[in-house]
Amino acid sequence: MKASKVIALLLCAVMVLGLAACGGGSTSSGTTAPAANTGSTPAPAAPAAPAANYPTPENPLTISLGHSTPEKSSGNKQANIFKDKLEELTNGAVLVTVYPGSQLGNEDTMLQGIYSGSMDAGIISGTVLTTVLPEVNAWYLPFMFSSLQEYADVMFSEEFYKPTAELFESKTGMHFMGIPIVSPRGLLNTKRSVVEPADMKGLTIRCIAGEIIKDILSNLGASTTQLAFGEVYTGLQQGVCDGVENGLSDCIEMKFTEVAKYYTDTMQCMNGLGLIVSDATWQKLSPEQQAAFREACKYTEGTVVENQQSYIDECYVVGEKDYNVVVTRLTDAQREAFKEASKPVYDKYQPIIGDDYYNFFTGLVNK
Repeated sequence: MKASKVIALLLCAVMVLGLAACGGGSTSSGTTAPAANTGSTPAPAAPAAPAANYPTPENPLTISLGHSTPEKSSGNKQANIFKDKLEELTNGAVLVTVYPGSQLGNEDTMLQGIYSGSMDAGIISGTVLTTVLPEVNAWYLPFMFSSLQEYADVMFSEEFYKPTAELFESKTGMHFMGIPIVSPRGLLNTKRSVVEPADMKGLTIRCIAGEIIKDILSNLGASTTQLAFGEVYTGLQQGVCDGVENGLSDCIEMKFTEVAKYYTDTMQCMNGLGLIVSDATWQKLSPEQQAAFREACKYTEGTVVENQQSYIDECYVVGEKDYNVVVTRLTDAQREAFKEASKPVYDKYQPIIGDDYYNFFTGLVNK
């Protein structure tokens, strides 16, 4: 009897072990473990991630947008056009506080803040952007454009924007939205009218930061200095510099035309200010809100020519009438002579820019 009980128990144990080997083990919670994926059918999809906590009209995100142009300037007007359009497109889910006149720091400081993620966004001169992306020097190749409309046809196109935005993102991690502020650069000086490259020789010109700007002027025979913008009036008055490369509108706003009387619309370059957004801020936005940033900037670009050109034309009249400035408007032939004299700058900057972007950009301009 005892032997038969032992045999029965042994048979039961064998059956249990056999069932376990055929049917698979159980999990610690008592549920059946999933079978391994053999490749014949797809593995089950992972559970969907919870919806991101994107800004809403009820819980908006307020971003700080800094730039260097004065509060009463046309540049600040452009920044506020962007602000209003973005707030409209996002139904108030994204709000913008604009800080003009370098209230958030100079352009180098703002760029560093955007790069590090400690600042939301800024409208930064291309010459400063070259410090993190040398390809941007292409925007300043001398005498490329002879009018704002020519500039707009290239720089506000999707053909220009898409590869440039991809370049910014891949090489810096920052997000380029477009160019909402543009300042055509001319020459105001105390000595003489500038109508040909030889007229530049011997002049000391205050210029904005950026190695390529210095090279353009030096190549034409001028000396350069980088006085602080607030010191230029006294510098012109005391002969520390003979002139300043800037738009006439800026020169009138800063009252430089009280002490310097010769202005030429050389347009040696157009100072385009790019709207840059930090990646930290970008990741807080829904895809639709990210798209709204570009759409708002593109809308703002569409207002540049009308707003800027009418203001420039008005300033030419004010400069001549109210300040007795001799305004020289270069002919196409005269401007071409300046471009021809600037070929060494092209030769120097092609390898700095890199053949790919250089050829892309110059090809776009010359289409």
